[in-house]
Parts: sequence; structure tokens; C-alpha cells
Amino acid sequence: MTQTNAGKRRRLAAVPGCHTLLPMTEITGAEPGPAFLITAGIHGGEYPAMAASMELAEALTPEDIAGRMTIIHASNPGAFWARRPERNDEDGKNLNREFPGDPEGTYTERLAHFLMENFICRADFYVDCHSGDIHEDLCPHVYYSRACREDVSRRSRELALCADVPYMVPSTASGGAYNSAAAAGIPAILIEHGGNGLCREEDVSAFRRDLVRLLRHTGVLRGGRLRAEPMKETPREVRRVHYVMAEEDSCWRTALRQGDFVRRGDILGHTTDLFGETGTVFRAEEDGVILYINTSLALLQGNPAAAYAVPE
Repeated sequence: MTQTNAGKRRRLAAVPGCHTLLPMTEITGAEPGPAFLITAGIHGGEYPAMAASMELAEALTPEDIAGRMTIIHASNPGAFWARRPERNDEDGKNLNREFPGDPEGTYTERLAHFLMENFICRADFYVDCHSGDIHEDLCPHVYYSRACREDVSRRSRELALCADVPYMVPSTASGGAYNSAAAAGIPAILIEHGGNGLCREEDVSAFRRDLVRLLRHTGVLRGGRLRAEPMKETPREVRRVHYVMAEEDSCWRTALRQGDFVRRGDILGHTTDLFGETGTVFRAEEDGVILYINTSLALLQGNPAAAYAVPE
């Protein structure tokens, strides 16, 4: 059955109380099917997914789609234009920590609520695309939620297995856009490629390939014009992730990079003061692999210096 309202449009959606316009592409397919949502740029300095989302939206037509696709190219435009990592200038809050949001709250809380109520909760499938932030070197990986109904977690894991990345993290956290979606009954994942404020073609292409594969998997992408490329590897599930958090504002020194393997007791890095006096030496508690690590000399209290996963 052909849908009579098939079409494609670009628009800027106004966020009430935020003086913000969200750039998005909406495609209603020629055939009926599920609603698929992609968000990029929840953190303003994570660029590869934003570029990939623009390219994908340009390539797709209503004839390619069964159902409805919404692609939000920059979910946090103020932070993007300010080249701002993690937190918004308006209220000092991290958008990905504020879901499901508050319509009467601060700027970031209102933005989270608008995304949740108008887009995430109306989706049948949701993919949130991130990178290591401006100060983070990141190993590609994917998250799905375990803090939700078993059937939603299972379907989310099936989505995660479509990502061509080395590692897959089952999350028990309650925060973040994708976890909030899963808690609301929507299969959802978070994919990570790239980092350090770079927009490398290899990371843009990796996102584009993963998204096409996910659209094929869910039946949203039809026909033979855009094909899913074979995966180079199946993500390996991890048992847990250790987050190494800064105890105070300090300088961070490390010789490690993303993807490096560490043994229990290995030095992950150390902090100093601004005179170079050593402060805290951080060591691995278990054998694992570095998922992401801070590459900035400045390390702020409460922020991760590194995160390492313990594979199955």
C-alpha cells in the first residue's frame, strides 16, 4: 500500500523557552512502516555524526523509505556554534544528563524535554550518535540499555549488533537520551565513532554505514539503491566499564590511547598541579581496554580522566 502523504522536508523546529531552532530532515516514505529517529550533536563538539546525518538525509528519498524518518542534525545548536564541549553556556548543564527534561526548567532541561516529548517518545526505533568530545580520544563502541523491560533491552541489543564497532556496552544507567527512550519502551542505542573535535571522513563514513545497516535491519530502508555494507567485526559485549573520575581540578598526564589494553595495576595516568607536582596516580583495577581517555592537560573535578571496559 502506497502512502498518500509521502514526501521530504527540511525544517527548523523552535524549542519553547530556549530561543533555539533545531535543524532536521523529515521523510515520510512511499510505503507504510515504523518511525525511525536519529539524533546527532547532543554534545556540540562531536562532529562526525552531524556530517553523516546531513549526507544520509541528502541521499534518501521517500521512495527509499517505508514509514517515517526524522533526522535531527544538530540537537544542541547553541553548543555547536560555540564549539562548546559537554555543557551549555546558558545554564552549565550537560544535555545528555538532563533527560527526560522539564518544560519549566532551565534552558538545557527544556531542550531535553522538547526532544523527548516531540521526537524520542514518538519513535519506534531510536539511534543517538556521539563521539569522544573535544578533549577525548575514543575507541568506537555502542551502548544499549538493560535498565528497561526485557523485550526492549533484547530489541535494543539487536540494534547494537548492527554497529560495526569492536565493543558493545550493556548499560544499567538511567540517564541519557537513549536510556530514557528505552525506559519509555522504545528500542534505542548510542553509537560512538571519532573524537578530539575532529570530523574525519573515516568516522563520518563509519556512521553512515552503520545507519544504513540499521535502517535495513528495521525494514525502514527499502529497495536496492542504498545497500548495507558487510561488517568488518561484530561488537564484543563487555562485562562492565570502569570510569576513572577526577577528584579535583588538576593537570592530566597519560601515555595511553583509546583501544590500548591494560593489566590490573597498570598506571592509567596521573595528575599534577600547575607547578608539576604529582597529585594522584590512577591504576587499573582490572584487565581491560581503554574506551576513551582525556587528551587535554586540563582535567576538571568530576569529569572522566578515562573509561576502560572489561570484555566478556
